[in-house]
Amino acid sequence: MTNKQLSLFEIDDEQLIFSLLNDEFLPNEYFEIEYKSGKDGFPKELWKSYSAFANTNTGIIVIGVQEKREF
Repeated sequence: MTNKQLSLFEIDDEQLIFSLLNDEFLPNEYFEIEYKSGKDGFPKELWKSYSAFANTNTGIIVIGVQEKREF
């Protein structure tokens, strides 16, 4: 049996992206991951997060997924 590597760039389903992030990567948003909905176009606050990540170790910004507020 071969394992296929799944890229988040190939997924266009918000529920599936949340499921993958919650189950396989990170439990919730924290200082190294940011969710931006992008529902009304390119998120303006993206650059603030981008700049913050550039000034720290690293981070992941997921566009197209709203942040869960359960933390």
